[in-house]
Amino acid sequence: MDKNSKFLKIPSPFVLAFLLTLLTLAMALAFSPVESGGNRIITMLNFWQMGFWELLEFTGQMVLILLFGHTLALSPVVDRLINRLVRYCTSTSISVVVVCVSTLLVAFVNWGMCLVFGAILARKIGENASRNNIPINYPLIGASAYTGMMLWHGGLSGSAPLAVSQANHFMKDVIGQIPLSDTLFSSMNISLLLTSLVVVPLFAWLLSKLYKEKDFINGPGIMSDFVPHHEPEESSSLDTSAWPARTLGLMILVVGAISLWNSQQGLGFLNLNYINFILFGLCITLHKNLYAFQKAIGEAISGTSGILIQFPLYAGIMGIMKYSGLAQQIAEGFISMSSVRDLPLLSFASASLINIFIPSGGGQWAIQGPIICKAALSLGTPIPKVIMAFAYGDQLTNMLQPFWALPLLAITKLRVREILPYTLLFMVLGGLLFTLFLLLF
Repeated sequence: MDKNSKFLKIPSPFVLAFLLTLLTLAMALAFSPVESGGNRIITMLNFWQMGFWELLEFTGQMVLILLFGHTLALSPVVDRLINRLVRYCTSTSISVVVVCVSTLLVAFVNWGMCLVFGAILARKIGENASRNNIPINYPLIGASAYTGMMLWHGGLSGSAPLAVSQANHFMKDVIGQIPLSDTLFSSMNISLLLTSLVVVPLFAWLLSKLYKEKDFINGPGIMSDFVPHHEPEESSSLDTSAWPARTLGLMILVVGAISLWNSQQGLGFLNLNYINFILFGLCITLHKNLYAFQKAIGEAISGTSGILIQFPLYAGIMGIMKYSGLAQQIAEGFISMSSVRDLPLLSFASASLINIFIPSGGGQWAIQGPIICKAALSLGTPIPKVIMAFAYGDQLTNMLQPFWALPLLAITKLRVREILPYTLLFMVLGGLLFTLFLLLF
């Protein structure tokens, strides 16, 4: 048990989701502009039920990306590659820098891969430390693996910038088509990303010096390495032969490559379904046979339970915020105080707040995007800047919201209360960085 957990008693993520549900209901009952002909409580509960299953497809996508990502890390090839990197992680200071830089780079490419990659790298570092009796600050390493979610929306999978770059996006008639050169590849965003690649790992390194290893257990003692199962005594040769796995895996990868080559959507084609499809093909290809693949799936599947039971609660919260008009009311409240200069900052602040209740970049953009863009047009504020301000706000409070930490917690076996003291410090750092760049550009 580390020092932080002695004074920071935080409920489990599922209990936090329940408490956030109650808070959202109370806010909707008190402030929602929706008029109900009958019982107001029943009306809000109906909104909750309406939203409860709206993330069902997304839930399945997240379960698969976690499952396939974990299974891929258990393959012999990827396991060897990660272990080579882990050999250099002989202390907390080195580990947090390696984890931060790696995670931030992956986050720029895709947020879904970032979630799994950082968690697996942190776990491998913990396993190595536990095996070799190296004292490390494992919670800080785990929190460092989560920092990619503080920068993902400014990367190539950012929901809002990708959405407005499409020729037929839902606000095309209002703001036109906004090219990626004005948002993701703007001088402001590129400068911010490059600065973050230096500042965030440096900050993690400083934290490693403030919170010494001796204050923590030697790595994740509750974890153990994956030990490949022996081949079954009674099985078909097809189960243990390499060629069925290689054939099926390559079929998937070839189809994926052809689809990407023929795509007319550019970077927008890299959605969760496509990533899961490719991960599925890689998992099958890189395990030595289909039996080994299925055993690895069995090893990894237990970590998906948190997503399955908690995502519906957050979908319900999103339903309340959306159908009651509360999300729009919060956004409009911030925007009403805006001027040309401070509209980006207030868009950033409102997005940060709403993200706590609607932890889905695409879902939040659908609600908040029209409001901030309308305000930007009326005030003469550059549309690309308010889009990126929204993106920065949406990603910042991921460091506070445990929703996206579920895959990390499942893989690393860490608890919310162990990483939250550090993710909150990262959030403060991110808030200062984002505010500074929004003021400078």
